[in-house]
Amino acid sequence: MGSIPNEISTLPELDRLELAVNGLVSSIPSTIANLTKLVVLDLEANNLTGNPFENGLLDLPILKQVFLSSNSFTGSIPSDIGSLTLLEDFWIAENELMGSIPTGIGSLTELKSVFLYDNRLDGTLPSEIASLTGLTNFQIQNNVLVGILPQNGFPSLTALTTLRLDFNFFSGTTPSTIGDLIALTDLRVNNNFLTGELPASLASLTNLRFLTVNTNFLVGSLSPTMFTDFTQLDTVDLSSCFFEGTLPASLFDSATLRLAYLNNNQFSGRIPENFSNSPLLRDIFLNNNLLTGPVPDIAVGELFTLNEFVLQANLLTGSMPANVCDLRSTGILDNLFADCAGPVAEIECEFPTCCNRCFESNPAARRQLQLGAARNELPGLEFVQRQETRDFQRHVGLSANVSIPLAKDSGGKGALDATTQPFS
Repeated sequence: MGSIPNEISTLPELDRLELAVNGLVSSIPSTIANLTKLVVLDLEANNLTGNPFENGLLDLPILKQVFLSSNSFTGSIPSDIGSLTLLEDFWIAENELMGSIPTGIGSLTELKSVFLYDNRLDGTLPSEIASLTGLTNFQIQNNVLVGILPQNGFPSLTALTTLRLDFNFFSGTTPSTIGDLIALTDLRVNNNFLTGELPASLASLTNLRFLTVNTNFLVGSLSPTMFTDFTQLDTVDLSSCFFEGTLPASLFDSATLRLAYLNNNQFSGRIPENFSNSPLLRDIFLNNNLLTGPVPDIAVGELFTLNEFVLQANLLTGSMPANVCDLRSTGILDNLFADCAGPVAEIECEFPTCCNRCFESNPAARRQLQLGAARNELPGLEFVQRQETRDFQRHVGLSANVSIPLAKDSGGKGALDATTQPFS
């Protein structure tokens, strides 16, 4: 508790100052400039205020690690941040910083991790990040950054394992050079304004565990073999875009896949016969597409870890397979949603023993939605916010002549239903 005392200057030989999670208040004292042998400064998770760069921080010539996240710091990152030439870890996330990411960050060639997320940073992403060839973890999500992603800013960052650009306002296309980052295990560009098709080079990122591109304006079809060589996929979120064509069947051959969100697109054709191949699947969201045909049968023992199977607002027909229904009693399947309501149900599914939520579908409205999107006739854009753990996600509703109420499942994941009533 209390503040950092000015008398800290009487410790000129100090090389580590670690005061995280101590309830400290006030600002960093200017006398910290006297600690010229300081290598590690850790003040995370306190209640510190003020501009942390105005009180001598830039006068510490051999700093290697700066941990200032989870405070209430204000101000901006100074243009001369590059003077800390030995800096390896720069963590100042979860504060109230404003302004842009300075181009001087490119001078910090020893950087391994940069955490700037959950601030109010604006401006564009400087191309100088290409100089940070040792960078392994770059997280700038949840800011108000804008502009086109540097088309040539990625090839040199081959050490990157985590790249988080999500929840900003980036626009333009996804750089094809993203495929050069073959060490990536976590790539999240969701909740931006990205357009165009996903680059084919994405298939080179075979070490990915987390891939989220949802809630953008991405278009085009995905190769059926896109995920063939991926060996450790955990989460794939392609939802709330404009993807079309058939579902990428290779996704479901991943032995490690747990979460597959492909809802709120224009995927058509049948659900792949191999959709039950992944033994760890917990969530499959396919709702609000243009899928046709029956739900494929599964073998006894498959999908035993499935918790949510969401299928409504499609053009599916037939009956829900008995082995899928059995998961409601023999497995942990809590939510099975389908178009099984109305005078003429699209799919037969016993309520509530099999499907625990039935929707009344409107095939004509679904086809109208498809035609309207193809002609760029999108009269309604609705951004729905939801909170999942600590993140906020914007959902895009593509409304033609139908309402888009937000249905929530037990896990808190929003599911947009565009199948029912006209707008009033």
